[in-house]
Amino acid sequence: MQTEIRRHSPRYAALTNPEPLDLAEIQTRVLDENSILLEYSLGAERSFLFAVTKNTLEIYELPKRENIEKSARQTIEKIKLADANVKTNLADLSRMLLAPVADKIQNKRLLIVAPGILQYVPFAALSSPKSRVQSQTK
Repeated sequence: MQTEIRRHSPRYAALTNPEPLDLAEIQTRVLDENSILLEYSLGAERSFLFAVTKNTLEIYELPKRENIEKSARQTIEKIKLADANVKTNLADLSRMLLAPVADKIQNKRLLIVAPGILQYVPFAALSSPKSRVQSQTK
């Protein structure tokens, strides 16, 4: 039945059952010289940030899921309450999520893939921190 739907209505099929892109397809079809894809993967012991440009893939280690989610929840709550101290939370979360790629995201269009609570984080409100982590280039 899915084959029949794809044959008769490829646009509908592409919307309802999209095919995932591999790294090479992302780099050639999605990214340009002025963009970077940041994909977060949260784990119990440690988390990772995958930074993909048109020509590179770099992997950075981040704090464990619990720490990231706690910071994200606190930040989101302070934004909802219009708390005057929200800037401190935004800066802390920014250091946690963006510091590893701070030198790479300047003047770039960011494409962000974020799981769970990170989907609710207003990344545009995060400042660009100083870089503090070395990457593992793949």
